[in-house]
Amino acid sequence: LSSLLMVEPPSAALNMALDPVFILVFRMETAGAAWASFCGQVSGFAILWILVGQNGNVRVDLRKLTLTPQYLKEILAGGAPNFCRQGISSISMILLNQMAGKYGETAIAAFSVAGRVISMGYALVIGFGQGFQPICAINFGAGFYERIRKAFRLAWITVTCFLVVSAVSMGMFARQLMEAFSEEAEVTLLGVRILRAQCFVLPFMGYYILAGMFLQNIGRFGRATLVTIGENGSFLIPAVMIFPMLWGIDGLIWAKPVASSLALLLSVFMAGKSWKRDVPGNDMKGKAAR
Repeated sequence: LSSLLMVEPPSAALNMALDPVFILVFRMETAGAAWASFCGQVSGFAILWILVGQNGNVRVDLRKLTLTPQYLKEILAGGAPNFCRQGISSISMILLNQMAGKYGETAIAAFSVAGRVISMGYALVIGFGQGFQPICAINFGAGFYERIRKAFRLAWITVTCFLVVSAVSMGMFARQLMEAFSEEAEVTLLGVRILRAQCFVLPFMGYYILAGMFLQNIGRFGRATLVTIGENGSFLIPAVMIFPMLWGIDGLIWAKPVASSLALLLSVFMAGKSWKRDVPGNDMKGKAAR
């Protein structure tokens, strides 16, 4: 934890500090933002490399690196949910912008700003989920299933409370949040509608996020991948393509909330199967180990 705290703030601070320098001073525009992000990531990597091996960590020794099919398979399978989620999210956002473009630049700006505002809530929830992941993986391997259940319940309650507060706050102050990023009245009005529509489902999405992480860390990589690509892929892409043809701009506004709701139902189904089969109510392996 201390190592992470020494990496994330400096790299993020460097990124933010270099953004105005590259964009405004050197007039590099979009390329400047990219180079600022690159420098921030490189600095984070350098700090991590220095800290590896300290504070009880295992030092990286490239001379001992060996690639075995078994480990390679585990790494690729374990990373598949995250890889697919990031990839499909990029595709869906491109498609969403294209569909929004049919309603003018105002719609593109409104969807972009509202998406960034709502992502702040998601980002913090993902942080809570990342704290749950090692607890889930370690205790699953040891067979202490009840610990997984308790940790999941605690994480679920925590993120749900946070998302309820976030949804209520974003709904109440939607106009102020939009005005903080845009001075155009039309962008603000449309953005408020988009933001409030997504706030209806936001309080329930904690389970969806945690379910994908749970499945990933108990080795159910196929189910985890299906869950992680559900919200921004399997359900959002068809909704973005079909709903505007039926209901115009209103259909595009409600495409994400509907996709989120369907993804939540999918996560309940997929995780429910694993709670019954893979994580029984008693600690069989743990008892055997003791």
